[in-house]
Amino acid sequence: MLLTNLSFVVMLLPFVLFLFIGICNHFLPKGYVRDVFAQGISTVGMIAAALCSTILFIKICLYNEPAVSYTLFKWFMVEDTPVYIGMMVDKLTAIMLFVTTVISACVHAYSIGYMREEKSKVRFFTYLPLMTFFMLVFVMAPNLLQMFLGWEGLSVSLYLLTGFKYDKESSSVAAARGFIMNRIADVGMLLGIFTVFSTLGIFDYSSLFSGMHEYVLHEISLFGFNVSLAEITALMFFIGIAGKAAMFGFHVWLVDSTEGPLPVLALVNSSTVVAGGVAFDPVAVGTTTVAATISG
Repeated sequence: MLLTNLSFVVMLLPFVLFLFIGICNHFLPKGYVRDVFAQGISTVGMIAAALCSTILFIKICLYNEPAVSYTLFKWFMVEDTPVYIGMMVDKLTAIMLFVTTVISACVHAYSIGYMREEKSKVRFFTYLPLMTFFMLVFVMAPNLLQMFLGWEGLSVSLYLLTGFKYDKESSSVAAARGFIMNRIADVGMLLGIFTVFSTLGIFDYSSLFSGMHEYVLHEISLFGFNVSLAEITALMFFIGIAGKAAMFGFHVWLVDSTEGPLPVLALVNSSTVVAGGVAFDPVAVGTTTVAATISG
């Protein structure tokens, strides 16, 4: 129960910060009080989330506590298959939670001094926890569709932060170009998700990996060659990962992100968008590993 409650706090606290600061922004007087309130609440809240994720990391990774899996509510139905919103925290997830929240808390604290001359401090400290929230939704997702929801939310957050100085033309152009570049890569991610569902009829990770052997054995004819469906799916997911990880061909958006404030670039490179794209895509990693094991 303790680990489940901590997982709830880690996942939802950044979103609560986003809503709370955004709502209070309309009631507090403009100027110093509003700025200090936004900076303080956002930073303290992220430090609290980092502490909770640290406890999860210690309990699950060092003390080998069982993984946490919890369903919040049913999102919608795809044919006869229900899609749930929930959370799953295993060892890999606990590591990513620790990295994301700790670095995000450090970026929040650093931003207090860095943004002292900026006029829109409240807006900046509203967007930062939103980006962290979508990263946590992505990392803690128990199924492919929730993972994609967090994946897209990261792109929206990146667009808002890259174009933070929207009155500057270069910032607006850079934000739009980065958003479009990620949408192109996401076509591969969507095709991978649709391929998995059309073949196995499932979205959740636990069912997917338990049926991975059966999935790898599926073959299709492509240009006269028999190709494993798992390898094709892994390639599709890799295209999506390449977009978020700013690999060659999709690297333009990472250069454009320098138009945003420096703390945004630190957060993008260290723990959220780029590191998330490289370090966490269990389907692509899993299909590639199983396919290589069976074929080799």
